[in-house]
Amino acid sequence: MGVWALLCWRVPERSALSLLVALVALGSLSRFSAVSVAAYGALAVLAVTVPLRLRQVALRRPRVPQGDTGDRGGHWGHWGRWG
Repeated sequence: MGVWALLCWRVPERSALSLLVALVALGSLSRFSAVSVAAYGALAVLAVTVPLRLRQVALRRPRVPQGDTGDRGGHWGHWGRWG
């Protein structure tokens, strides 16, 4: 998908999102410095991508069956038993 597809609105959702991002960026640049807009833009990208990556990591972890404590009596197994 190129710029021409965005300009011709072949995919309306992406074209609308691109238009909105461009208008917000232009409005922000008219009021704030470019460094500030870039910094807040990067912060917004991090605020979205980090939770998505954490969600992917959490979904990839194997789930522990119900009632299983995970204690297999290995090297550190004795730390959980005091008596």
